[in-house]
Amino acid sequence: MLIFENIPGVKIIKYKPKFHGVEMSDLRNVTINFIWSNSFICELQVRLGDPPVLEKENHFLYEIERVQTPLQLLDAWNSKLTELAENDQLFFQL
Repeated sequence: MLIFENIPGVKIIKYKPKFHGVEMSDLRNVTINFIWSNSFICELQVRLGDPPVLEKENHFLYEIERVQTPLQLLDAWNSKLTELAENDQLFFQL
């Protein structure tokens, strides 16, 4: 965390480590929220080890849950469909 505090124009808003007391869990990461150059709100997540198997699906559900407008819902849904199509995982049954 000290590294971020020494970067000019970076102000740490929130630091959330999830390393302590967790043995080989999926929650071996740290999340840092910060303001950069007094203009951008950023989030950085650093993870140790492999991501959980269902992480992508859980993140998609998180995106759907937090939408506030129909346009945001369409954007999240479009992103998921594009990802499935690019990975040849989008199937249609006629």
